Amino acid sequence: MYADVATNVIDESKSRGDQYSKMLVRAELVKEYIVFFKERLPEMLWQLSASAGAIIALFFYDYRIGLVCLAVIGPVAYINNLNRKNVTHLQKDIHDNQEELYKLIENKDTSKIHKYYYNMVSPRISIARWNAFTFSTVKVLLVIIFIVVLFICVDIDNFSTGKIYSIIAYLWTFIGQTDYLPDLMESLGSIKDLNMRFARDVESNSSQQPVQI
Repeated sequence: MYADVATNVIDESKSRGDQYSKMLVRAELVKEYIVFFKERLPEMLWQLSASAGAIIALFFYDYRIGLVCLAVIGPVAYINNLNRKNVTHLQKDIHDNQEELYKLIENKDTSKIHKYYYNMVSPRISIARWNAFTFSTVKVLLVIIFIVVLFICVDIDNFSTGKIYSIIAYLWTFIGQTDYLPDLMESLGSIKDLNMRFARDVESNSSQQPVQI
């Protein structure tokens, strides 16, 4: 898959007359698509199925527990979507810097290589901070949900120890799936920037072609 996509990207860059440095960096950036389809997408499907199964199972114990879990999905989705939007902008800065590296090497301008790596520090730190903020905020929400569910189990339903253990196990499955969300949002942000980057190249190439009458 990588070989086919990278070859197509290089062919399109060659047809536009791009520099070899740009062809190389675009072929390297294609790897992020492979990581997404090979790792992130299966993880996302597993998380969705595990979370849906856990919520359905909780409805069988008490519909209020299931509704509490459903209620937290909205805020969690909003926080992660906010993270994705900010990470997309930061990923653009990283990809722009990556395109500059091959150009520096091609021009044999090693004096600016230190500046290139230094420019990569700020966006990566910002991405890490956004991921930390998202992870911490989501975990705080889920801890609150955990306490509410325990209150329902013990004080309202007066469940037995065995049922409470089963409910906590399902609830922990639901909570555990959120651990993958920051990495998933970072990958989605990178993919979105690449899509816009390649789309701009295609539009630029079509606009440069002469119109035949």
